[in-house]
Amino acid sequence: KIDINKLINDPDRLSALRNTGLLDSPDELAFDSLTRLVCLNLSAPMSLVTFVDETRQFFKSQSGLAILEREAPLNHSVCKYVILEKTTLVIEDVRTHPLTLDKLALPSMGCMAYCGAPLISEDQIIGSLCAVDSKPREWTADQIQALEDLANIATLQIEAHKLKSKASNTHTEPSE
Repeated sequence: KIDINKLINDPDRLSALRNTGLLDSPDELAFDSLTRLVCLNLSAPMSLVTFVDETRQFFKSQSGLAILEREAPLNHSVCKYVILEKTTLVIEDVRTHPLTLDKLALPSMGCMAYCGAPLISEDQIIGSLCAVDSKPREWTADQIQALEDLANIATLQIEAHKLKSKASNTHTEPSE
């Protein structure tokens, strides 16, 4: 059996996450647009861009959630299982799925169905782009493909953000 905590705490994964410069960063239009597109394309009431560090999941963007907090503890996270599965995670009913059936808080938080695609940087899964429904549901193949396509765009946005951060942190000496 694979130890999820070992995967979450992997130094290479955490380094890749921190190198993005996105943890605890403010809202950005590009990510907000992606979560809105997930809701539209998957007919889902909620969507998030989450980044998972060793103690929490940080919400870079969310659509459809009535929360003000921008993070949640890992014990409330379904997104952490995307790191474990290493692929898109599809859960039709959190009450019956083996990874989530013991997470009694999920239904009370409005999470009954989940579909999350990995966000990758430096060949490491650092989080997920996910759709959440407040009722059990089947996710269609087209919806899963749309989510994966949008996650690919999110990954490109992550890399662009990383390059922009590096460029702004690079100071050039004046030439003589």
